[in-house]
Amino acid sequence: MNKKGFSTIELIVSFVIVSFVAIAIFRTVVVLMDKVNFYQSESEMTIINGNIINSIQKDLRYRKLYGISACGTDCYDITYQDLAVRRLKVDSANNSIQYGGFTDKLPSDVKITGALQLATQTLTIAEGKNNTILKIFIPIANEVMNVSHSINIIYQYDNRDIGGLPPYSG
Repeated sequence: MNKKGFSTIELIVSFVIVSFVAIAIFRTVVVLMDKVNFYQSESEMTIINGNIINSIQKDLRYRKLYGISACGTDCYDITYQDLAVRRLKVDSANNSIQYGGFTDKLPSDVKITGALQLATQTLTIAEGKNNTILKIFIPIANEVMNVSHSINIIYQYDNRDIGGLPPYSG
């Protein structure tokens, strides 16, 4: 008998092979989409962290620190010797960080996971040398992807060098 066409077995085998290939391609696409979302989120947070860190470090580098005072919960006013005041405020409710006149809103998948920590530690060191360490820490994380994006700034300065100004009374 001369058969023209496929048998049922051949069609089922072909269908199974095509199904396995389709499932493998689908899984690969899903994994790639997850990676794209992860790296997009990472890139966005790197830019936001860089903006905040660069703004604070630029002021600390090019201005002399005069004093720091609390202005509420998760809020500090940083005063420089030119008497410019920059507010550093972390708003967990709005998921944003403010420094100076700029506010950076964090992506929805990233959360502020704790309180702003700002502390100074004064050391007994000879006159003319840096005797104070300023530590700023803002805990930020993408809890879904289990990635930390915390901001950590450490700055050393001489708190006795106040440029002829009266002692800071903040």
